[in-house]
Amino acid sequence: MPAIMLLTWAAVALSAAGAGAQDRRPAPEAFVAPGGDAVALAYPSGRPAAVDERRLLELGGNRINSRNNTPWPAPDIDRIVLVRLADGVVHEVLAPFETRLGWVRFSPDGSYLSYVVIRDTGAEQWVLDIASGIPRPVTSASLNATRGEPCAWLRDASRVLCRFVMSARGAPPAGGDALFRYHFTSQLATVELATGRRSNVGAPALFTRAVPSPDGEFVLVAALDEPADDAAADARGRSVEIRNAAGDLVRRLADLPADDAAAGRQQPGWHPAAPATAVWSEPDLAGGSRALGLAAPFDGTPETLIETELGFAGIAWTERGLALVTEADERTGRRRTLLLDGSGRTPRTLLDWSLVDGPAAAGTPVRRAGGPAGGGVVMQDGDRILLIGDGGRFLDRLDVGTLRVERLFESDETAGEAVVAALTADGGTLLTRRPGDGAEAGYFLRDTTAATSTPLPGPADR
Repeated sequence: MPAIMLLTWAAVALSAAGAGAQDRRPAPEAFVAPGGDAVALAYPSGRPAAVDERRLLELGGNRINSRNNTPWPAPDIDRIVLVRLADGVVHEVLAPFETRLGWVRFSPDGSYLSYVVIRDTGAEQWVLDIASGIPRPVTSASLNATRGEPCAWLRDASRVLCRFVMSARGAPPAGGDALFRYHFTSQLATVELATGRRSNVGAPALFTRAVPSPDGEFVLVAALDEPADDAAADARGRSVEIRNAAGDLVRRLADLPADDAAAGRQQPGWHPAAPATAVWSEPDLAGGSRALGLAAPFDGTPETLIETELGFAGIAWTERGLALVTEADERTGRRRTLLLDGSGRTPRTLLDWSLVDGPAAAGTPVRRAGGPAGGGVVMQDGDRILLIGDGGRFLDRLDVGTLRVERLFESDETAGEAVVAALTADGGTLLTRRPGDGAEAGYFLRDTTAATSTPLPGPADR
């Protein structure tokens, strides 16, 4: 197996000229570690992929590369630069020859950075050790990424849950429903980082989602019903189930129609601040919704968390257990975020605004960076949370007790600087980005108390 090229710099300190070096390629995307102590920049190649068009398949509304089991087009990263903010150490990972990298994500404890190496014949999961800067493969090139990101971290960062191509599946059939099942059927399995040991989770199925619970003891899976024909394959309903680590069915939560989003239904997901609690919503006849929760061992009656007047649009939890419920009226564009503190008191309105007011009307609660794909917890410092709005043009601090709002950052329209992430829960340190390709462009560390910013450390382009 070709090894990824690795270049490591210790305690890199760049001059202002080096920090402002131009990169003629597309701007990199930034990923922040959960502790706010590391940033990874993923650089797209900007070059067209040399892929045989005969490998393009369109099945059930999906476009895939039939040779390496990835979406079409696949992610196109050719370099990842990781910066440890505490000591300025920088690690750089380059994609091997004729490969691409994709699906960059920090582990929940911030000790690893994971990514997928996309080869001509398959996709494999890799991890980079943040402390040593040493990358290594976790799987062979057998991932099934036709549905997107193929692996998810378990909370203790000792294992990943991945979708794999079925073993011994043979040659592809001629077409129709059999060809759809051939490419989209996956085997779920956990893989131990230390040993590479793979443990299958249940039987293969047409999985559309597979999300481990925060405690790693259960998996919430959504799978397509068996399609009747290829044309309608991706328009079929989905079953949503909770399974244990062995793949055994624990509880069937829902049978969702293909248009469940249009019906105002929120798919089940995990409460990010609880060990294993499933949360979902159901619409009611009056036009509102109710959010439901069910904790392990999942054998009781679901608890009604809140009944909303408008349609349910989402729920998030802060690091101290407060629930932020967003409801929406799709006809008028009205949005309202309610605070539910678990005391049984009537929910309080935190934000009430309308889409017609424009993007600067209200902010969105800031979640801790580096969380799971489904969303992590909202950062909370004492009684205060952060709100980001207008595409990162402003950042506010909201006291959930007094509802007092303090503006910490507002972009200068001429500079176009925007907040990418909050590195601390109090909003004191931010990662921002300025557009363009000159010396004043790129990523910056901004101190909101001192109103200063410094370029993000990193290796000068060569």
